[in-house]
Amino acid sequence: MRASRFSKKILFCKNIKYPASHRFGNSNKEFFNHGNKVSTNDGLKHYSTKEQESKSLKTTYNSSYKYGAPHPESNIPSIEFNVRQNETKKEKTFRQHKQDLMSWHHTFWLQQNEKFNKEKKEYLEKRECENTIKDGKERADELSLFYREFLDKNFSVHFKYQREWYKRNFLLVWHGLQVDVERLGKRLMVKITRPWIVHL
Repeated sequence: MRASRFSKKILFCKNIKYPASHRFGNSNKEFFNHGNKVSTNDGLKHYSTKEQESKSLKTTYNSSYKYGAPHPESNIPSIEFNVRQNETKKEKTFRQHKQDLMSWHHTFWLQQNEKFNKEKKEYLEKRECENTIKDGKERADELSLFYREFLDKNFSVHFKYQREWYKRNFLLVWHGLQVDVERLGKRLMVKITRPWIVHL
């Protein structure tokens, strides 16, 4: 059975990896950082740094959107949603909300990653001056305290981000439902008035 257009939208939203930065424990689990797989000590999920090279992904074209490579600083992929022919008001609102959501993610993680990289650099410079890091090399055990402190300090920021993301996502689902109901109504009307036409 072919999946409905709305179910495809939900799957698309679910397949985008979003961080849960406020979660941390003592297990050596692997977390996903905006779609990039990284391992950390003590289950700490850290930000993507400038030293980590983002994978150069080929731009993917779809009838509904254009999916580009992740931004080098925010790690959020660039997505452009195509304008449908004869786009209705509800479809336009739904498309704009999707685009706004991606822009919001990009802005948040751009600022947070810049903050993380700045504080990490300051921490390393301080430790190097104290001769605690030999040859300036980063070691996981040396940085684990910094990661823990940074996450604890930004817990409320990440919590607010996660809560806001849930609110925006539910709103996105609501607009998607309105679009599907509108399209279903059009198809039913065509089926009633012009039964010889299979598709709208």
